[in-house]
Amino acid sequence: MRWFTCLILFFNFFIIHVIHGQIENYEVINFSAEDGLPSNECHDIVQDSLGYVWIATDRGLSRFDGYGFKNYGKEEGLDDLSCLKLYLDRHNNIWISTFSKKIFIYIALRDTIITYDYNHLLEQYYLTSSFNFMNYLDECDDAYFEIDRTGIIKITKNGRIILPDTENVKPNQFYSFEIEDKFMMGISKVSYMGNKVKLKVGFSYQNSYINHKGTIFLVKYDKNQKIFGNAKAFKYSDSNYLYTIHGHQHFFKNKTLLKTRFGTEINDLIELEDSLILTAQIFRQGVKVYKNNQDFMNDKYLPFLENISATRFLNDRQDNIFISTIEDGFYYLKRKSIKLIDLENYSEMVVSKLSKKNENNLLILLDEKNVVEKHLYNKSLKQTYKSPDNILDISYNQKSAELYIAGQTSWIIDLTLTQKKPIGFCGVKYKYMMGYKRYIRIKNNILALGYEMFGVYSDMHKSPDFCSEGTLPRKRFISGSDYKNDTYLLGALDGLFILNGNTLIKSDSIHPIFRSRINDIQNFKGNYLLGTLGNGLGIWDGEKKIGTIKKSDGILTDNIERIYVDDSQNIYLCTKMGLSKITFESDNQYKIQNFTRHHGLTSNIINDVIQMGDSLYIATANGLCILPIELKIKNEIICPIIEQMMVNNRVFNLFDLPNSLHYIENNITFHYKSLDHSLSGDVTYRIRLNQNEWIETKLTSISFSTLNPGKYTFQVQAMNRDLKWSKAVTHTFEIKKPWWETTQIKILGFFIISILGYTLYKNRINKIRDENRIKNEMTSLERSALQAQMNPHFIFNCLNSIQNYIMRNDKDTAMDYLGKFAHLIRQYLNASTSDAVKLEDEISMLENYLRLEQMRFNHTFDYTFEIEPAVNISSIKLPPMLIQPFIENSVLHGMTSIPSGGIINITFSQNNGKLNIIIKDNGTGFNIEKTEKQRKSLGIAITQKRLQYINENKDENYSITTKSSENGTEVNIFIKTK
Repeated sequence: MRWFTCLILFFNFFIIHVIHGQIENYEVINFSAEDGLPSNECHDIVQDSLGYVWIATDRGLSRFDGYGFKNYGKEEGLDDLSCLKLYLDRHNNIWISTFSKKIFIYIALRDTIITYDYNHLLEQYYLTSSFNFMNYLDECDDAYFEIDRTGIIKITKNGRIILPDTENVKPNQFYSFEIEDKFMMGISKVSYMGNKVKLKVGFSYQNSYINHKGTIFLVKYDKNQKIFGNAKAFKYSDSNYLYTIHGHQHFFKNKTLLKTRFGTEINDLIELEDSLILTAQIFRQGVKVYKNNQDFMNDKYLPFLENISATRFLNDRQDNIFISTIEDGFYYLKRKSIKLIDLENYSEMVVSKLSKKNENNLLILLDEKNVVEKHLYNKSLKQTYKSPDNILDISYNQKSAELYIAGQTSWIIDLTLTQKKPIGFCGVKYKYMMGYKRYIRIKNNILALGYEMFGVYSDMHKSPDFCSEGTLPRKRFISGSDYKNDTYLLGALDGLFILNGNTLIKSDSIHPIFRSRINDIQNFKGNYLLGTLGNGLGIWDGEKKIGTIKKSDGILTDNIERIYVDDSQNIYLCTKMGLSKITFESDNQYKIQNFTRHHGLTSNIINDVIQMGDSLYIATANGLCILPIELKIKNEIICPIIEQMMVNNRVFNLFDLPNSLHYIENNITFHYKSLDHSLSGDVTYRIRLNQNEWIETKLTSISFSTLNPGKYTFQVQAMNRDLKWSKAVTHTFEIKKPWWETTQIKILGFFIISILGYTLYKNRINKIRDENRIKNEMTSLERSALQAQMNPHFIFNCLNSIQNYIMRNDKDTAMDYLGKFAHLIRQYLNASTSDAVKLEDEISMLENYLRLEQMRFNHTFDYTFEIEPAVNISSIKLPPMLIQPFIENSVLHGMTSIPSGGIINITFSQNNGKLNIIIKDNGTGFNIEKTEKQRKSLGIAITQKRLQYINENKDENYSITTKSSENGTEVNIFIKTK
């Protein structure tokens, strides 16, 4: 029997050890009135859909966001501050049951508390009940209340009381009631008469029953029991039910009563994913932790948080646990992935290096002075070696039971005999010892790296098989590995080198990463892992192919100090910002897990890691930690919320953020928070406005001053404890332009300006038209006057010609000449009544005129008309008598001095829309300048003025040039034709 008893004791010890280990996975943080709670007396705790944690205290309602508390009291609408129970409904509103039996509701959309509309219906139960608790709101928004000595009642959203089906419920019964996904227990100490309730007087605890799904069970009662809590009923996994009444626990599986046992009252129950069951005990009975339901029924537990009165559990969405208490506020159990190893007097020391002695013992270098040995199961700890000088590295040889010490002087420690022997460096040849910085085990050899030299040892008691001193230039190498064909890879401050015999080859031509500082090199599935300073992790196939994993891919930093590969081929990167774990799911796919102080590490500076069994031991700058290799972490990436938007100091809450603002409402402040309670307020955010650069900050607000009108999108992200960014939470808003800059006003202004401009334009056009009309009329009058001025001039010349001709000739000849002149005068008078005549009519008049002048001058000259084919004389029009004065000038001034042989040639041509008329004679020429000064032909002067009016006073529309010499005169007339 003794062995059996020992086995039972060992089994119980093992169970307690397992449970304790699971509880140790939580970091316990206490929040009390010292931290901002209105009171330490907390009765209930819930978490809403946004992530806020709400606590019911006897001094009001409190909201916790991970940074601090916001408390609600009378000013917020809570008339009774003694809050006993909270219920979160599907609208994210919180129902508050109070000590006065009144019900209040926190309305999330308005961030305010209102009084329940139908409190007056509950008043009829005040005298007969100790409490009224709101328990459930169904899909029809009907509320279910648990009323002491009455049971469960329903009040519809329209204010009608309905009693649930109570046909089988008798007085003195504790009965279960299930609706939708809610399980409740009613306490019936009354008789029902229809929908009315009649209180039964003289209730007896000894004669009470449990009505579980229609089956009646007598409630056990201990008459010696002095402390009674409120009766409770719970439903948990696999159809398990618990009724805790009068200090007795009644366990059911479906409808079957499995066990009844006596115990303290249970105020709440929670079952975790790893089958642990926690119960909250009042009357300072603390929290009990059970491994499973069987242990729960047998009351095999581990006490936790002793000497407190626990009231309620909350398992938040990150698997952290909140526990409200009567005396100590509430406790936050932050789930840890990593836990601290107890090193007794060496705790909180810098753990520099780890070396495996055997499956059960770990050698640990502490503060670069002490080497201690830790037994992993009986937890014993002993000092193995203490050095007066700094120790830089340790490496244990299991075969020889020797510990190699690297430092200013390097030693071999025989742990069996506890003897010390120096490690020689090139022994006989140099006759002195050399300090090392690092030992790297490569197959059966040890690569010992010193300050500016290195050696390769097959036996640490002898001189190295290869020594760089005297063979290679002095150079500091900090990492190494074996390579193909008995060569070595060496990592230095300036890159990667290959040692082939006595030759050192630099490999920087393969990839830029090979020019980085190589802090560590490890073999991995036929490849080489290169831990660099600044370029992340390189994965090299040993030839030309290399890939990288960098911070941008998800690891903590690009500065890698050490690399470790465990038995399952997981890669661990030791950095000064935490530990990154890389698991390859295929050749090209991998996942990354990061571990920092938020996961339980005592420091983010990771010096070394080593696998022992199914756990990873982590050497940090502040102690030794342990991480399960196959840890499954539930770490939801929680998006932040925009709590407030302040516009010119006007506050809008998260449910009422404005989208449209006046142009003067341009001073904006956003208040945002991540409700990731596991970070304890140490949250990194990044924010931006529109597509500007992201700004990283620890602050929970940002202001934008004097924003210009336009559309804006505010974005905020939060980083979780794995350094992964959440999805961006956005709010889009627009600052309207001033009314005078709006499109409508601009369109209206455009129309007004257009209409005004059109009006002014029309007025201007009309004015110009009037001016042109007056000008044209004046021009016409002046032209008529000029033309009229031509008439007497022409007629006068004609009369002189007739007189002279008659005086020189006989009567018949004179009459013939006079008849021809009469015909010419008629032509002229007919033409002078119109603004323009055809060129052919003009030529006809000129021919008649020249024929008369030829008769008058006794045929001493001759004339010709030359018309180019391009000139259409029947379509070209020009003012009448335009050419005649120039021809007349040739006759009167050119032909009078010639006794015979005179010639006048008139040529018509057309070029670029202008009619070119050339009048050329061979008469006696004249001095043009002198003639211009002395006199100008009246007819020519009048003609030039007519041309100016006809051609709108633009010189480029006509031109007259005259060339004269002793050989004759030539007049060129260019006139724009119609």
